[in-house]
Amino acid sequence: MDERARADALETLERVGYVDDDRFAAGRAESLAGRGYGDEAIRYDLAGRGVDAETIDQALAGLDRKAVQKSGSYFSFGDERLGQGRQNATAFLKEHPDVVQGILHAIQSTAPPEQVISARLLPQANGAEAIIELETEDAAAPA
Repeated sequence: MDERARADALETLERVGYVDDDRFAAGRAESLAGRGYGDEAIRYDLAGRGVDAETIDQALAGLDRKAVQKSGSYFSFGDERLGQGRQNATAFLKEHPDVVQGILHAIQSTAPPEQVISARLLPQANGAEAIIELETEDAAAPA
């Protein structure tokens, strides 16, 4: 195939939407983020696939930033099922501080560098289920 035919074929593929770096980057970023990859790992992966920096930035900006996913009544973090319903998920997190740290890390990786994310488990009155309270503070502010 000569150079002109290649250029025409590529132009046609781009025009009909088969070659779309924006769509590819957004889909790939969403897929990697869903598996727990952070922004830097996603950036490295996309750059390795020839995606330009501006397109990578747009793909990262368009990500849905939920660390804990809810499907029906099930809560999950990455591939880890936390439980069915808030009470069971909270009980699971009480018993697995490493998962709590992973969730905090995922949240911190999406926060601006000057913010610090911390969490604590708060029991509720009348024996109701406990909740997890997230706090953010400006790291540049005096303690």
